[in-house]
Amino acid sequence: MKGKDLVRALYRKLEVHSQEELASRIGKYQPEINSWNQGSITPRQIATVIGNLESQVIRASNLLPQIRKKFNIEKNADIAELFGWAPPGLSNWKTKKQGLSCLQLANILYHTRKKAERAAFSRAIKPIVEFYPITPITLRQSGTYDVFQVKNENGTTNQYPQRLREALERATGIYIFYDSRGHALYVGQTTRQSIWKEMNNTFNKSRDKVQKIKIVNHPTSDVPFLPAYEKRRQPKLKSMKLYELARYFSAYEVDGGIIDDLEALLVRGFCNDVLNTKMEGFATTTTASKKRGRKKRRRTKNRGR
Repeated sequence: MKGKDLVRALYRKLEVHSQEELASRIGKYQPEINSWNQGSITPRQIATVIGNLESQVIRASNLLPQIRKKFNIEKNADIAELFGWAPPGLSNWKTKKQGLSCLQLANILYHTRKKAERAAFSRAIKPIVEFYPITPITLRQSGTYDVFQVKNENGTTNQYPQRLREALERATGIYIFYDSRGHALYVGQTTRQSIWKEMNNTFNKSRDKVQKIKIVNHPTSDVPFLPAYEKRRQPKLKSMKLYELARYFSAYEVDGGIIDDLEALLVRGFCNDVLNTKMEGFATTTTASKKRGRKKRRRTKNRGR
């Protein structure tokens, strides 16, 4: 058989436009393709070309077991949905034992990526509870407060707050404290320990710089009451903890990849309302700033040598 006839046929069938492309597709070197154009080709060489092309075909018998293993999928309908196919299309592919075309493979990758994006968006932010009333309870051993209690007055467990606490103990993400008017006081986040633990730590934290209000200090001991016109007491600045100011809280389970940026968005967007003292930066901005800082330090170091 003339080599140039095979080369022309391969050009048309494989939709390639140069010897370099053809050589890459059939697993040969370009000089071999050039020699075929100038002479004949043996049956053994043709068989090698066919074998190389066959090895490049993605068949159902090879791909589906790997898909099931990688994505933990058993049903064909779920695989068809992942591919963006109708179930009969997958069955037809399996029955005919055909390979995937380039267009089919591209479509599979496209639909798989889109499905992953939709799944990521649906899991990115999940509300756990919103504007839940705070009922502080003192912990006897530490003298600190928990945000709410799970026991009824008779000592039995209240199922609703108990389940809420369990949900907060399982989650990481964002929490917000509000005052009695429902206005945001503080935005916090946690990526490592649970929202429950981090939220209670913040609830008891002293924040002398920002949490101050002017109030009158009244006696707490057993002394006779005197009206203000007889015993004048001046309003004075007093440092307040969140458990003295906050009346409601909200909590959101957030994907770890966006927790920092979401907190930065809330703190920066409402910086004149919330009591946060640290102006959080966005992850991309912070990373770029760190890189610039490292480059600057290297340049300074090199000048000193």
